[in-house]
Amino acid sequence: VRRGEMPDVLVGEHIDRHCKADPAQRQRKIFTNKCLKPGCKQKEMMKVICEQCHKNYCLKHRHPLDHDCSGVPADGLGFVSERGGSAAARSGAVPGGVSAGLGAAAQVRPGTRGAGPESRGLGGG
Repeated sequence: VRRGEMPDVLVGEHIDRHCKADPAQRQRKIFTNKCLKPGCKQKEMMKVICEQCHKNYCLKHRHPLDHDCSGVPADGLGFVSERGGSAAARSGAVPGGVSAGLGAAAQVRPGTRGAGPESRGLGGG
């Protein structure tokens, strides 16, 4: 910059001449999400996260069976906190999220009243 010249004007002219040093002008990489399956070098445009281990994989290895999923998140912590696991054990919950007592209570036995449409006045007699 010479004495008496405005730096803003010079920088503006520099950018107008299609300077490639401007971060906004640089071409950004699109495929940046690398598959974490050992040996796979595939990169995806979007993250494909496994629901069990919470790691990123390509479309080919996205299913737990395709990447030998351990089911443990990358940070080594389980899906449920220690307190949450203790509470689930006390309540009798099973991994599917339905408590053992509720599953048996929700079943309708044949020949019992109050469970079918007849008992609600919906016909059948």
